[in-house]
Amino acid sequence: MGRPAKHSSNVEGHRTINELEDKKEREQLAGDFPSISLSAPDWLDDVAKDEYERVVKFLVDLNVTVLDQTSLAMYANSYSQYREAVKEVKENGLYALMTTKDGDVFQDMSKKNPAIGIMNDMSKEIRAYASSLGMTLDSRTKLMKPPEKPDSNDPYASFGDDSE
Repeated sequence: MGRPAKHSSNVEGHRTINELEDKKEREQLAGDFPSISLSAPDWLDDVAKDEYERVVKFLVDLNVTVLDQTSLAMYANSYSQYREAVKEVKENGLYALMTTKDGDVFQDMSKKNPAIGIMNDMSKEIRAYASSLGMTLDSRTKLMKPPEKPDSNDPYASFGDDSE
C-alpha cells in the first residue's frame, strides 16, 4: 500500500516547481467529486448508522467525497462489530464458556473468549479505515494544509495587513 500521500504544502525535500504544480493539480482533481452522503447506508445496523452519522459531519470538512462512502460504511460496520464483541466479553468474561455432557456451563480458563479475537480484528480494521479517512491526528496532519504564517523577518509583511 505504501506511505500515505502528503499534502503539497507539507512536501519536504527538493522538488522542482513542475513537480509541486503537478501535485497541487492532482490534489484539486481528487477533490472534484460530490460530497459524501450524510445519511448512513440502509444495510448498516443501528450502532453502525449512529457511528457513521456521528463522524460524517466532521469528514465533510476534510473533503471526504462520495468515493469514500464505502470506506466510512465499512469503518462504521467494524465499529459496530467491535462494540458487540465488547458487550459479549463484559457479559461472559475473558474465557470461553464450555458445556459439560450434563449441560453445566463453566469457564474454561485455558481458552480465550472468541469475542476477544473479534475485538482485536475489528480494532485493526477501525484503525486502518480511520487512518485512510483522515480520522487520526497523524493522517489529518498529512492531509491538511497548514495555515500560512507570515515571515517575521520580512520587513514588508505588514504591508497590506488591515489589522493595524
